Amino acid sequence: MRTVDLGRHFDVVTCLFLAIGYMVTPDDLQAAIHQMAGHLSPGGVLVVEPRFHPEAWTDGLVLADSANGDGLAISRLSHSTRDGEIAQFDFYWSVGRGPALNAPDKGDEMAVEQWTEWHRLALRTQNEYRDAFDRAGLDVEHDSEGLIGRGLYLARKPSRDRPCS
Repeated sequence: MRTVDLGRHFDVVTCLFLAIGYMVTPDDLQAAIHQMAGHLSPGGVLVVEPRFHPEAWTDGLVLADSANGDGLAISRLSHSTRDGEIAQFDFYWSVGRGPALNAPDKGDEMAVEQWTEWHRLALRTQNEYRDAFDRAGLDVEHDSEGLIGRGLYLARKPSRDRPCS
């Protein structure tokens, strides 16, 4: 994200599902926004869905999700912590395969797998995001609700380039 160069321009560039949060330093954030802005046509729009802003973070939060289907059961337990401006998410996954209740035996397909994922994402303020967009020469608006309640930045490249800082 910090170095990608597709060699062309687009009317719209998107960075959704909090992917921008993986830019853990302010320099990473600036470089990523600058690279995405560089792919915009004049008048083009950059859409960025941030991770949580620091003031919306709940340290120590534990959540569970699960789903059952035909011969498949999945669960995810998550635990989140904070170290300064970095949020860490620990995901504990379990996936079970086997016959569903009242279903014919499926033989050797029964198994339970478990694994853990760790994710570190930056918690950035609105001012930090706005500064990154401004330095990339973009005019930005913030929609506080966004797609799923986490906000959304809509940044437009002016029809005529303005200098980046």
